Amino acid sequence: MPIRAALSERRVRYRRPNLWFAFLLPFCCGSVAKPLVETASSAPEVVWKAKMFREIPAEKSQVDGESVRLRLVPTGIRCEFKSGNDFEIPFSGVVEIAHDVTKRNRGAIILQYFREHLDAYTCSHDCTVAIMLVPVFAPFTRQRHYVALGWNEDSKTKRVVFRLDKQDYRAFLEQISTASGQPFWDIARERENQRRALKQQLKGAITVHLKHEVVLGDVVLKRRGYKLCFVDRNAGEGEVTFFDAYEPVLTAPVDVISGGSVASGEVAYEQAPGGAWTITEIRIREKVLCFRNSETSTPQD
Repeated sequence: MPIRAALSERRVRYRRPNLWFAFLLPFCCGSVAKPLVETASSAPEVVWKAKMFREIPAEKSQVDGESVRLRLVPTGIRCEFKSGNDFEIPFSGVVEIAHDVTKRNRGAIILQYFREHLDAYTCSHDCTVAIMLVPVFAPFTRQRHYVALGWNEDSKTKRVVFRLDKQDYRAFLEQISTASGQPFWDIARERENQRRALKQQLKGAITVHLKHEVVLGDVVLKRRGYKLCFVDRNAGEGEVTFFDAYEPVLTAPVDVISGGSVASGEVAYEQAPGGAWTITEIRIREKVLCFRNSETSTPQD
């Protein structure tokens, strides 16, 4: 009897843990299996945070746009605001997609901030800080990415511009383009390609140094150096464009006359009765470019 009792007691000791394990096993398996099922069945929701504008704002503009959450839904992009008035851009109605970038020197941003916030009390201190910070940040630029969308709705074409973070704009562009079947126009890349082509073209341009501030038509050219591109239209006519740091400033038609050999641009001036100076001609190698001052125009025209 003592041996049988001892054996039965040992069996009970070993049996109890097995009963507890069998009791807890379904709960353990259930707690592990449930997250796995949820992870497999629910895909992460795609949401972008952005600022909304009616058009791309000027770089120095104080308009910051309206905060919006761009939520990806099966039929389009849902635009949600804290104040309500949500709307949806349907993929099926998208007709325009464009991307652009604005760049601004960070040193100029800091300098503008101090100019706007200086007062008599803090002037000396802030000027010292600005002098120290502007050269440090001058080599860096701030980039802002904008995505413009146009879509047809109720027989009308609506347009809106979103400013997205650097890490978000590319995914947003690709999602809209893929879902709508519309290719997007990368304005920033096209402008950069044009700038490179222009830079290559200006390597052979004529350098003109103006000794006076001159008026050509309704455009004022400051007293400085410009790059001059000349296009010969033949039959004694041509066209010149003034460039200031790769930016076109003025385009003007000219009469072309064969002249002597001149290595660099030589400018002839004329002063009007009111005191303003104008350009009558510019001599280049083997040609004289005579200006028709009343027919000048800006490149935007």
